[in-house]
Amino acid sequence: MRGAGLHREDETYAALKDVGTARRSSDAERILFISDDDQFRSLLCGLLAVHGYPNVIGVGSQTPLVSSNGPAHVDIAIVDTSASHAEAVRVLRKLKKNGHTSIVVIVANGYNSAGGELATNGDVLIAKPFDPRELVFVVRGMLHGRARGASPGRASLSAGPVTLHALLNTATVAAREIDLTGAETRVLEELMTNAGNPVTRDHLTRRALGRAWSPFDRCLDTHISRLRRKIGQDLGGRTPIRTIRSVGYLMLADWEPRT
Repeated sequence: MRGAGLHREDETYAALKDVGTARRSSDAERILFISDDDQFRSLLCGLLAVHGYPNVIGVGSQTPLVSSNGPAHVDIAIVDTSASHAEAVRVLRKLKKNGHTSIVVIVANGYNSAGGELATNGDVLIAKPFDPRELVFVVRGMLHGRARGASPGRASLSAGPVTLHALLNTATVAAREIDLTGAETRVLEELMTNAGNPVTRDHLTRRALGRAWSPFDRCLDTHISRLRRKIGQDLGGRTPIRTIRSVGYLMLADWEPRT
């Protein structure tokens, strides 16, 4: 039974390679679901299809699509890490090489010892058990954010010395270029769009990560911390991304980078 499943997945992989150009030219979203739990994978792929996402490819972590140089032409990759942490990290690192793929990481309850590395390699973490509709909401929010980032009018956005290139997941701070993850791009876009004004944690989490904010969810804080390190400090030695107590964060509208 297992062999038959792998055979079907190999055929899916070959078909994807053959029509890669056609898929890229279409407007349909491309979602890759990686899980070694056949029943879980089938259930959630079906759920996504029912909610309007028919281009979902479900595979195991050992299929050629995952074990080669990494999947191409994929908008979102959903990785179930509950079966094997070491294998999941390997898959996630491979996926991270494709800077245009947003990554959802599904973790088992009680993942604390591995949470740091999983959070580093993913844009959104969802802990089991969870309401399957939460995954649909996350996917919808991520795709909405990508569509907004791909808008011709928003391909570049500037605030003070920072220019964000949303299509490339990069930014320049004065003359220095920095690479960003998909989630960091979306968080920075929201901060820069509202430069000079506070942005609530709930707004940032919903618009950038595709879900409602919870005081127990540290993903947003992790992305903010990384953005601060990448952007650097102002002449006073402070970050231009300020914390507004009990509200959220504020990006300074104008500041001078420390050289």
